[in-house]
Amino acid sequence: MRFARQKPKKPPQSESLSLAAPVGGLNARDALAAMPPLDAVILDNFFPSTTSVDLRRGFSPWSTGYTDAIESLMTYNSPTTSKLFAASGTSFFDATAGGVVGAAVVTGLANARWQYTNMGTPGGQFLLAVNGADYPEIYTGTVWQKVASVAAQTISTITRAGTLATLTTAAPHGLSTGNYVTVIGTTPAGFSGTYMVTVTGASTFTYVMAADPGANASVVGTYVTIAITGVDPRLLIHVNLYASRVFFIEKDSARFWYLPVNTVTGAALSVDLSPLLSLGGYLMAMATWTIDNAAGVQEYAVFISSEGEVLMYSGTDPAVAANWVKNGRYRIGRPVGRRCFVRVASDVIFLTSDGFLPLSKALLTDRTQQIAISDKINTIVAADLDNYGDNFGWEACLAPVGNKLFVNVPTSYRSPGGGLPSQVQQARQYVMNTITGAWCRYIGWNASTFESMGDELFFASGRRAGAGTAYVAKCEEGFSDNGGYIFGEAKTAFQYFGAPGYEKQITMARPVFKTSGTIRATLAMDMDFADAYPVSAPSFSGTGGTPWNTAPWNTFPWGESGSIKQDWQGVVGVGDTGALHMRVVNNVSALQWQSVQYVFRRGRIL
Repeated sequence: MRFARQKPKKPPQSESLSLAAPVGGLNARDALAAMPPLDAVILDNFFPSTTSVDLRRGFSPWSTGYTDAIESLMTYNSPTTSKLFAASGTSFFDATAGGVVGAAVVTGLANARWQYTNMGTPGGQFLLAVNGADYPEIYTGTVWQKVASVAAQTISTITRAGTLATLTTAAPHGLSTGNYVTVIGTTPAGFSGTYMVTVTGASTFTYVMAADPGANASVVGTYVTIAITGVDPRLLIHVNLYASRVFFIEKDSARFWYLPVNTVTGAALSVDLSPLLSLGGYLMAMATWTIDNAAGVQEYAVFISSEGEVLMYSGTDPAVAANWVKNGRYRIGRPVGRRCFVRVASDVIFLTSDGFLPLSKALLTDRTQQIAISDKINTIVAADLDNYGDNFGWEACLAPVGNKLFVNVPTSYRSPGGGLPSQVQQARQYVMNTITGAWCRYIGWNASTFESMGDELFFASGRRAGAGTAYVAKCEEGFSDNGGYIFGEAKTAFQYFGAPGYEKQITMARPVFKTSGTIRATLAMDMDFADAYPVSAPSFSGTGGTPWNTAPWNTFPWGESGSIKQDWQGVVGVGDTGALHMRVVNNVSALQWQSVQYVFRRGRIL
């Protein structure tokens, strides 16, 4: 009997797969088995740009030497001048020039948690700041002035002892030490001018003149002061600009207050919205929303309560019923803190318990239709809100360049008081590409607040126990965190390599980078939805670096000064589906991740 000769079985042929880097960004919403191939399970310190995934830039200290946590940064902008101020402890400091900070420009404050706005009036450009505890502060372009609570009173007498003038008013003046007055029309003229006052009595205050006028005032003239009347201005905790008016939110109240048109001072009027808040609570913030459509450009005043009720008005004068129209009442998630929104283009993004909601979506009638821009990361955002929602430091900031929206997450914070030092211990940021909507996470910036000045983005640090003084840092520059290393970690979406249900053996992987320096990376394959998080600590030495591990991942340094680095590395992975898990460390050069390629063999049906 003759038998047919059997041909030997051919070994499985190697196949390859190439995918772009995960420009779709971080995805914590979809099932691992159904995630789009260009999304990422982990994306820390890797920013998803439109064409690549880039290791984030670093930061360097800008203004240093603060002894207390910096909880507010404020920018003053006039047509000719920009200034950056830091609120630290009980004082304001000028951080514009950088370097070791000088003496405080404002002292004696209750806290450093200030909200502010810029406004131009016929009298100049002003920065107006409130905190719900102190008298508001106004920066005039040359000096900070404390806002008074009463208008100027009639002057009875002005006497002098050398250069010290004592001014007596016919009625109680209501000023506080630190207020400024401008005295006008005196004889001798040396009594006239703008001065900071020291209150010595209910109807008296003193100020220091440049020179001794030689005699008491024979003509006392008048004085003017920066004042907001009709309300105790110390109760004002939030400020917003709408329809050429300054609006304020009163602390722990459903009232808002507003000033006359084109001024930062004057008699304030109020509107009580409590009859419209069916859930109770108090007003948290006010935003200005601009809609540009076929009907033209329309601005709306939007008020949000602590319980997430939103009231929207159009018009320019709340005192005139025909010119102040309620356009809707809506409910969204509860806002997170006073700094709960940021303007992005014509829209307003609110930070809420429902995620990060654009106002254009938040005000849909059906709450189930409200789609957050954080939709892909809402599960981890919700966890952060549950764990850290009561911490001070939540805020959103739009970077002046780079198409990035930052949301600061204070993961550990100790408030001032109780004999304990104020300190931000840890923070991280969610960062969104404003063009594509893709998200990532930044680790390593322990920020308490963000602010921009010109084209530069800054963050302030809270003071940590054992970590020295607080500082203002310029960020999104350079390739290191104050000389330290930037650690990036990414895990791609799981891939079936074109053959779901078949066993695959992944043998090699090749991430393709564009970089001008030497980069070391460590790779692994996570198979069948496992998460083999590396346990060894990464290290980096000089420009060449040192590997994070040696087996089974191996290492592949790129040392030449080219543009594209694409070395194959052996990896080990057997299963139906796999994801590349990559970690890099760098402090010397830019790094753009372009794509990743795999070599694998297809096996049996599982």
